[in-house]
Amino acid sequence: MSARLKSSIKFIIFLGVGVLLMYFAFRNVDLSQMLSDMKEAHYGWVLFSLLFSLVAHMSRAYRWGMLIEPLHVRPKFSNLFYSLCLGYFANMAFPRLGEVTRCTALYEVEETSIDSLFGTVIAERVIDLISLIFLIFLTLAINFNLFGNFFMTLLRDKLSFVSHISSTFIFILAIAVISLIVAVYTMRKRIAKIPAISKVISFLKGIVDGLQTVLKLKKWKAFLFHSVLIWFLYFVAGYFSFFAIPETTELGFSAALFILVLGGIGMSAPVQGGIGAYHFLVAGGLALYGIIPHPDPITGKEISKGLMYATIVHSSQMLLILVLGSVSILMLNIEKRKQLKVS
Repeated sequence: MSARLKSSIKFIIFLGVGVLLMYFAFRNVDLSQMLSDMKEAHYGWVLFSLLFSLVAHMSRAYRWGMLIEPLHVRPKFSNLFYSLCLGYFANMAFPRLGEVTRCTALYEVEETSIDSLFGTVIAERVIDLISLIFLIFLTLAINFNLFGNFFMTLLRDKLSFVSHISSTFIFILAIAVISLIVAVYTMRKRIAKIPAISKVISFLKGIVDGLQTVLKLKKWKAFLFHSVLIWFLYFVAGYFSFFAIPETTELGFSAALFILVLGGIGMSAPVQGGIGAYHFLVAGGLALYGIIPHPDPITGKEISKGLMYATIVHSSQMLLILVLGSVSILMLNIEKRKQLKVS
């Protein structure tokens, strides 16, 4: 099977998952009524929230630059920002493509190792995961009775799958894994001489170099500040978005934190731009605050203000990425042409 065919199949599968989640989220909703209500939304608040999202992207680009500094490279901030936005743009087409795209884009305009760059992105993703886990526990601590039931239900559903696995299967699997590890370790020198494996080892070494940049940070206080700032700006953007529709206007900071966590999980889902997953989770989270779908007395279909909020926020964020990504393509091409003229 060719690489192009594999990529096409993956694209269709991920897109199919997103479409399926969108179907479950919108299947009983009166779309005509939702579109009518969306026309009455206060989009000034949405635009205001996008300013915070833009600053968050800039902060993330600056933080990425701090991770790259230990590699003895100091990329221009503009190149970091445009490469980052191009990566977000690529994620709209194919999940996780953005990580590779932004490293490649920066590699083309800055003198650095692409493998090491990929390592810095992995380090960044690990830090984001730790931050998201911290926010989940913070959300639980603020109001355990409300949020605890939601997360515990999800956790119980996941653990119920594990409980059905027999102890015999686990024992056989453990023996197989241990045998494989012993075999690989015994023949490690022979395996390392295989050209394909040698390239993989070289690639992994580059990633390790990138991961180690976290331990070599020169400005760790600034790095910590921007790590907090990024999520704070996401939080503020979500909070001000509440004022876009009357039903969410009265929601407070704890609700904004909860929706931030659910939105972060939804955007991390392996679907293009978090489509479907974001809508499904955010609308479900708002239902805990009483923003529950109710049937239209005439059509009988559901009117979901929570889903309308999710659609407005997600669409505005995707539009911002579309604009920034398009501008980034142009600016990175101009930068490459400048460097060609100089060389």
